[in-house]
Amino acid sequence: MNSPCTTPQVIRRLFELYSVLSTHHTSSYANKYISTYLQNTSDSSLRNSRWSILNKNRDPKRFGKHSRDRDQLLCSNPIQFGINEMLDTKSLFRTKNQFHTSKENLISKYPKGRKNDNVYINDLKSLIEASFNPKKSIPLVQGLRQTFKYYIQRLNSNTNTMIIFKQNQRLFSSSALDNWNQSYLELKTYINKLNLENDVKNKENFEFSKVVHPDILNLALKSHQLFQETNNVDRKIDQVSWKIIDETPNDLAGRIIDNQKFTLIEQNKVIDMNQNTGKLKLEIGDVFDLYNKFGSHDMQFLLQDFDYDLLYNQFFMLNILNNTKVDEKKLLQTLEVKLPDFELIGIKSNKSIEVGLK
Repeated sequence: MNSPCTTPQVIRRLFELYSVLSTHHTSSYANKYISTYLQNTSDSSLRNSRWSILNKNRDPKRFGKHSRDRDQLLCSNPIQFGINEMLDTKSLFRTKNQFHTSKENLISKYPKGRKNDNVYINDLKSLIEASFNPKKSIPLVQGLRQTFKYYIQRLNSNTNTMIIFKQNQRLFSSSALDNWNQSYLELKTYINKLNLENDVKNKENFEFSKVVHPDILNLALKSHQLFQETNNVDRKIDQVSWKIIDETPNDLAGRIIDNQKFTLIEQNKVIDMNQNTGKLKLEIGDVFDLYNKFGSHDMQFLLQDFDYDLLYNQFFMLNILNNTKVDEKKLLQTLEVKLPDFELIGIKSNKSIEVGLK
């Protein structure tokens, strides 16, 4: 079973404020005129308009409404305009379906996922869930099971070294609002370059990825030895005692847990997120009022009087797939110089590595 604790209301509201502002700030659909134009000129819209013209001018004796020849008539043959031939273009493509903005409350009573959330926002949502509601077992969710099995495979490889990094973040920083992590992209580019320099053709030495489910990784770290001899990981997942596994100490998992906490600050001063939240709720409401009136194009203006922020860590995993051919100490020393804002949390390896970042 998972932890009964829930995400504090103040965290949910801050995240929803961030999600709304960030989504509209980075979206091509933020401006209603741009949105209307993109919608009306999309491929699907033009195809529907084209078929509407054909359907209105069809010969019932030649083909019915659900004719097998619909695709050919729609995509191959010229349109037979019939009675509409002399009408102007705007009349042909006029539609009663007008674009309208959503009327849903920006802060709902029961927070729910937004279907248009991008990868950056969904990753942050997973980090919040892992911090306040960490999974105590592997659920019957295919994506999470695949993630767990991937961690198990890497942890049980005799030639793999798993290195976990963290990067400090602020929720309302300009880069987070822009959904952009330049340091992550630079590290990924550097790792890709190392793979290209590999002597063995089509064989990668390094594998770099984000860790958006640190709670799943922690369970894998605590239990990977139980899965070493099994041929059916899914069956084993359902058979093991997750309560015992969750209570099993693991040094690297403990370090990850210590670093995945969220901290609420007011004017750079740490405050208790469970107390004195009345002022915060008022300030969130003020930002939404400005957003409703002026939009999200000027973030500095919207947040100029907003005194609150969330500090948290993002996690990254570097797997050295063939540690027998890589000088791991030299690699870590190079990363320390090239990427100073990444900090080493821990290493799981068959070799002893003493060097670390910072």
